[in-house]
Amino acid sequence: LSFLLLSATAFSQIGYSFTGYVNYYSNSNDSLPFSGVTAHLRDSIGIIIDSTTTDNEGNYTFNNVVSGNYTVTFTTDKPAASKGVNLTDPFIIEQRLSEIITFDAIQELAADVNGDGEVTQQDYDLILISYLNEGKPFPVGPWVFETASVTIPTAAREGFTSRGGSSGDVNGSLVP
Repeated sequence: LSFLLLSATAFSQIGYSFTGYVNYYSNSNDSLPFSGVTAHLRDSIGIIIDSTTTDNEGNYTFNNVVSGNYTVTFTTDKPAASKGVNLTDPFIIEQRLSEIITFDAIQELAADVNGDGEVTQQDYDLILISYLNEGKPFPVGPWVFETASVTIPTAAREGFTSRGGSSGDVNGSLVP
């Protein structure tokens, strides 16, 4: 009986590998690798259980991950990329607020420069007045990233792609 219990415990702790990719959102090429990004594997209550950094190809891997539901979030210490934010970005936000156009997920994140979870007139004002006119940084910081929700094990453990971009660069004009 002891042997069976120990065997069951040992087999239930088998770890899986999870590989993903982070690319930089750019209107000229949506598959630019984003290197130097730290990927954080978080458990179901948000606690970081592992971290790793993307390589030159934008790839990251978590090894020996126990079965479960996880979220992968991203951060980077790269300097701000101010060259991508220009007068076109608040104009695009104005079109979005007027429901002329819609945004995809990374554009929503890039436009939400105050970090309140929605794109509003305040984001427009922060880009146009506070950032472009006065040079003040965005409340959300210089970079934004999509998160990835994953269940381990999964048949598609490889190839999960998340995008990152410069805060305020709604049109993806920066090419790093």
